[in-house]
Amino acid sequence: MRKLAMLLTAVALGAGFAGGASARVLGYEGTLTLEFVQPLLPIGAFTGAGVATVNGSAGRIPLSSLRLAGAITGSTVVPLTDPDLAPLRTILAHVTLGTGILAPISGGGSPLTRNQLPIGGEVRLCILFECGFGYIPLPLTVGGTRGAGIGGLVTVNTFGKAGVKISVAGAPWTIGVTTVSNSVRSGFAHGPVSGTTTTAKEGGVVQLVTPIQVTTTLGGVSDIIGILRIVLVPEPGSGLLLGAGVIALAAMGRRRARRGRD
Repeated sequence: MRKLAMLLTAVALGAGFAGGASARVLGYEGTLTLEFVQPLLPIGAFTGAGVATVNGSAGRIPLSSLRLAGAITGSTVVPLTDPDLAPLRTILAHVTLGTGILAPISGGGSPLTRNQLPIGGEVRLCILFECGFGYIPLPLTVGGTRGAGIGGLVTVNTFGKAGVKISVAGAPWTIGVTTVSNSVRSGFAHGPVSGTTTTAKEGGVVQLVTPIQVTTTLGGVSDIIGILRIVLVPEPGSGLLLGAGVIALAAMGRRRARRGRD
C-alpha cells in the first residue's frame, strides 16, 4: 500500500509539473510561407517545430507574450516557365527562422511592441537552369540585425553576377493587416475553439505577417510577403513524464491483480 501511495504521489506531482510547464513552455509546430505577391508566385512553405515560451498560468487567459525558438528551416527550388519572367529560370531559397519575442499578442487588435523575429537565409533568382552559375541573390537578413522580420535595408551590388543592384527592405512582424504591392495579408490569434481567452494553451494558433520590399534593376521581380503560422502543442518532455507515471501505475495494478489471483 505504501508503494502505491508513493507512486500516486509521484504521478500527481508529475501531472502538476506537466501542467505548470505547459503554462510556461510549450512546443509548437510552425509553417513559414514566402511568396512573391505580383504576380503571385510561391517561393516555399517551410515547416518545423520548436519551443514556445508563453505567459500566464493554466487558467483561461489571453496570450500576451510569445517567444519562439526552434527549427523552421528548409530549401526549395521553383522552376519558372512564364516567358514574362525571362531571363529568370528558377527560384532557389534557403530559409531559417530565428529566435525572437512577439508581444503583446492577445486577439491581435493592438500593434506589437516587441516584434523582431529574423528570417535568415537567401532567395536566389537564377538566370540559368543551374543556380550555381548565374543568379541574383536576395539576402533576407544580415547578421541577424536588419532585414526580413526585423526591419532595415539590405543592399547588394551583384556586378559579378549579371550586373544587377538589389535592395531588400525588411520590416518587423505584425499580427494585424499589412499591404504589400496592393496585396493585403493579415494575422490573427485564437484559442483551440476560437476566441482569444485560451490562445496560450495547447491548440492555440497565432498567424503573423511581414512585408519584404524588393527593389532591383531587373524587371519582373516583385515584393515578398512572409506568413508565419504557429500552433501550440504540448511540450514533449512533460507528456513523456506524465505518460511514464500512468504506465507505471497501470503496471503496478496488474501485478497486484495477479497476486490476488494466486
